[in-house]
Amino acid sequence: MPWTPTPAREWQTDNSMLSGTWFRLPDDLNTVHDPQDTTSKPCGEAGLVDLAGRGDDQSAALCGDRSIRIRDGGADWTTAAEHSDAVGLSADDNRFVIAVKGTECDGLELQRFTIKDGELDIKKKTRCFKDIQPDAGNIAVSNHGGSIWLWAGDTIRGKS
Repeated sequence: MPWTPTPAREWQTDNSMLSGTWFRLPDDLNTVHDPQDTTSKPCGEAGLVDLAGRGDDQSAALCGDRSIRIRDGGADWTTAAEHSDAVGLSADDNRFVIAVKGTECDGLELQRFTIKDGELDIKKKTRCFKDIQPDAGNIAVSNHGGSIWLWAGDTIRGKS
């Protein structure tokens, strides 16, 4: 795993930092490594578009068939939403964020959700990023605390 202690220092590689984290394997982006050091393919033949892990035991996967699959408490991957309008997702220590094609606004909506009893618990409040309608896999979403960031093409926008 490449990392640097500060922007002015050289990049270093330390694969021991990979243990205990969620990530996609660089040589097979459809395979997920989990904090228990096991691997799986949450989307099977549909392909993995995006992945977000929260803590050691919860993860959400956006699949190529637009389904959202979740893993809760070390259980197997299950489908929490079929044929979603999702195009990206992210997670912080408290919740997940999903980017969906806007229904309440002309653009992308970012919605926070948690996984509760094996299902998505989507919060009612959404954030609208007008005039951004990228395809799945062409955006990056980030959230931390009360802030949400969206990166689509050459555009980066944030909201608190």
